[in-house]
Amino acid sequence: MRTLAAVNDGERTTQAGGATHPAGAQVAGLQVAGVQVAGVQVAGVQVEELTGRHDLAPLLASWHHDEWGHLYPSAVWSHEIAVGEFEAMAEPGSPDRTWVAFDGDARGADAVLGSVSMLATDDLDGFDHLTPWLASMYVAAEARGRGVATLLMHAVLDGARGAGHEVVHLFTSGQERFWADRGWSVVTSVDAAGHPATVMARSTHPRAPRRAVCSHWCADPDHLGAYSHLRVGGTAAHRARLGTEVLPGLWFAGEATSVAHPATMHGAWFSGERAAAQVLADPTRGRVAVIGAGLAGLVAARRLQEAGREVVVLESKGVPGGRIATDRSIGASLPLGGAWLHGVEGHPLRDVVTSIPNDWSPQAFYATGVGCLGDDTVAEVEEAFEFVLDAFANAAPGASVAEVLSATLAASVPDPVVAAAVTTWMTAECEGLYGAPMGELEANGGFEDYELPGGDHLVTSDLGVVAERLAAGLDLRRRRVATLEHDGHHWHVDRHLGDHGAEESVVADAVVVTVPIGVLHARSIAFTPPLPADVEEAIDLIGCGPIVKVFTTFDEAWWPPDTIARLVGVRHFTTVIDVSAAAGRPTLLSFAVGDAARRVEALTEHELCRLVELEFAAAGLLDANGSPPLRTRGTQG
Repeated sequence: MRTLAAVNDGERTTQAGGATHPAGAQVAGLQVAGVQVAGVQVAGVQVEELTGRHDLAPLLASWHHDEWGHLYPSAVWSHEIAVGEFEAMAEPGSPDRTWVAFDGDARGADAVLGSVSMLATDDLDGFDHLTPWLASMYVAAEARGRGVATLLMHAVLDGARGAGHEVVHLFTSGQERFWADRGWSVVTSVDAAGHPATVMARSTHPRAPRRAVCSHWCADPDHLGAYSHLRVGGTAAHRARLGTEVLPGLWFAGEATSVAHPATMHGAWFSGERAAAQVLADPTRGRVAVIGAGLAGLVAARRLQEAGREVVVLESKGVPGGRIATDRSIGASLPLGGAWLHGVEGHPLRDVVTSIPNDWSPQAFYATGVGCLGDDTVAEVEEAFEFVLDAFANAAPGASVAEVLSATLAASVPDPVVAAAVTTWMTAECEGLYGAPMGELEANGGFEDYELPGGDHLVTSDLGVVAERLAAGLDLRRRRVATLEHDGHHWHVDRHLGDHGAEESVVADAVVVTVPIGVLHARSIAFTPPLPADVEEAIDLIGCGPIVKVFTTFDEAWWPPDTIARLVGVRHFTTVIDVSAAAGRPTLLSFAVGDAARRVEALTEHELCRLVELEFAAAGLLDANGSPPLRTRGTQG
């Protein structure tokens, strides 16, 4: 049996080059007669296994060989071989199985609408360790566009789950979108019989993630972290220094230069306005180069251009947005960077985006080996957390959050579950909210103010559109800037490029550098003359946190109505937030920080889906039997 998961359902062009038919699958929620398979119903269609139906083998073999026989030598797969394969799968107890879709109650060959198989092994070299495989989806021409393929797919998933399999695999050539739309995620790209193909997979758990999108701020050389924090020894004065003229005609902007609102979108916006005003104070600086097209760079460039200055914006990605980048790869606008308005009163984006209030309560704790903590235990966690905050306020100068937290919990919190929950919560606060590894953040003074009045609001519109509008009409060029050199009169951007004729160097009277602090910290841009010593010191005392956001979509919103969930005792994810309102579909956002963030960034989409599923299950958030998670420790109020 061929395992290539080519589809002939009329919902996409077939592998063999058949005609495209309109979609229109009728699936979940039909109030009509039909068979129910895993919550998916198609009017008038019933699905049964091929077991005992040897008489259907010739028909199915003809369909399949006519459709895909040209892909294989006749000695490998002929019509006769195909008949034998289906006859074998009609035997009770066959390790390979086929499901057949019938029109209504009839069971004759003339009532067959299509079929799909589940095979123990595949045709791909190097994938013998994976099992089982969905294979050879076929729907008769007259039945296409009715959703029969989706129904058959769920029959395989149900069969695999019933047999104890957690994951089903397939490989497809040219129909990746068909399967992705049905919840299959990419494992890897391969060569199959000389054709490029994609291996995909889907969990059989009804509550498992279907698609995943991950940010990559840590590994991205143009960011090297998510947003800024003050390291031990750093103060607001170091941020302030970066907000002044660094060298003649050279300014920095970006959230890391904001004293009042660091690590926020409004802080980046205001810093762009500040830098523009500083340039405009000198009328001789007529031509300005802006390095970076994030919020700070775009705002600075627009203000300067509106004031009549000649502006060129140089952006390594070639597209605007920076850390308000939006991913649209799975059909939803997912904010990979900034996603919340931290206070709406006076926020420059308040009237530009749509948003909903987000007060971060209540929160629930799910612990490995325990489940969802009861209200009395959560009260203990909250009391211990406040005790730790008091210890921070009284900590000696230079003591890190990690040091004070560890000592306080060891001395005052004997319950290991409560201590672990407090640690998870503080990790999320320090490394997620403030972007600071706990060993780098000073306990007494490291928690900076950043909010505007008006409370947090989750952005529900596309921030990528905001970036595109800000960039409209600007001279935006793709370039990863390597050098900035001042000749005593002008600034030269990548002067060496012009010397070698590879690319034109940009000459400007002033430069506004808006790259993230991680890029400055890595010394990715060489400055001539060198930056002043106090500026170098300020850069070194402002860190850039390793944070990753993983969005996962689901078939339905099965989770409890807690605004925020903390996962205690798992290896990667600390915090889970429901962002379905922003994504327009059931979607959870999981945060990984520190070394866990770097590990998560390296995973494939399928590995992300599996990791989220397994850690949710380990903490008790994803209940193995599909029932709502229970509060198993303490009492429920």
